[in-house]
Amino acid sequence: MINLYTAVILLTLMLLAITAADIATNRLITKQVKKSGVAGCVVIGLAAAAECAAEMVSGNGDLAELCVAFKFIEMCLAPATGVIIAVAYGEPIKCRAAIAIVIIHVIFQAASLPQGLVVSVDSDGIMHREALFAVYVIVFTASIMYAFTSVILLGRKYQRNPGFVLACILLILAEGVVDLFADPEVRVAYICIAATNVFLYMNYFMTMLGVDQVTKLLDRRSYDSWIDNAPVGAVVVLFDVDDFKKVNDTYGHYPGDYCLQQIGACIIKVYKKCGKCFRIGGDEFCVIISSSKNSVIELNQQFVEELSAIRAEDERIPHVSMGYAFYDYGIPNISSVVAKADRMLYENKAKKKEADASR
Repeated sequence: MINLYTAVILLTLMLLAITAADIATNRLITKQVKKSGVAGCVVIGLAAAAECAAEMVSGNGDLAELCVAFKFIEMCLAPATGVIIAVAYGEPIKCRAAIAIVIIHVIFQAASLPQGLVVSVDSDGIMHREALFAVYVIVFTASIMYAFTSVILLGRKYQRNPGFVLACILLILAEGVVDLFADPEVRVAYICIAATNVFLYMNYFMTMLGVDQVTKLLDRRSYDSWIDNAPVGAVVVLFDVDDFKKVNDTYGHYPGDYCLQQIGACIIKVYKKCGKCFRIGGDEFCVIISSSKNSVIELNQQFVEELSAIRAEDERIPHVSMGYAFYDYGIPNISSVVAKADRMLYENKAKKKEADASR
């Protein structure tokens, strides 16, 4: 007869299997994310199954060594889940160091478990936690924090700040982990980890769904959402690449994409700290910021200087025309602000053409 704990483990494995299948068949994510995501589901599942197997043989003195073996598998795999999740859904830093720590932890467990320094099994086959069990707790907790730090860094890279949902996901995981270490009889950690894995996968997918794959800025869909909800006091800055068609005709589309990437990198470098940066068309960009008139002018000048520095190294990078407008009180809607910025942009573009023609 299936007890509550076994039912929880079965639900955990089913959830992981469904998640892995969805990741494997998702054509909108990269092969690397698919591999890491599926690997994460497999590792979590193996750790949960090992914990369940250890529980099933616990209480049988004749199977004490088998119980320790299953616990060894679980305690080696559990900390690895954080690193795999970080690689799959985050922007991991010092990844080799994190992997090295997991490997060192496996060696530590291999040396300590047979000696009964981490867990021990009495003559009745009952497992007990020993003093060095704290090492496992520390490494496992550190791997989870590493995963969440990596997810937050990925969000910041793509202009998505940690939100309420991500905080709630962390609380779900914390609940399962704290219960596991506080009371050995409460074993819901792996279903919490499996649920967290699903939410982090969804968070990653939603983040990347709003990113332009060429420039890594936010895309047109994101722009439409942001511009419709722009608050009064916002500033809209529009950018248009000068004679971009000539770049494609002269150098080809791959160098054209490179030029867009360089321009996008300049925009994100200058404006990210105070606004959201978008690619809204083929060679058109936009920034929505909240700032004073003087700071906008300073930011625009800084962008010109950054772009000039890049153009000095690569003459293929074209000039960029800009226009901006303020969403002041009394303006009926944001559309009129965008139209005003657009007019300034094309006025500036026309002035450039007149200046070039007069030379």
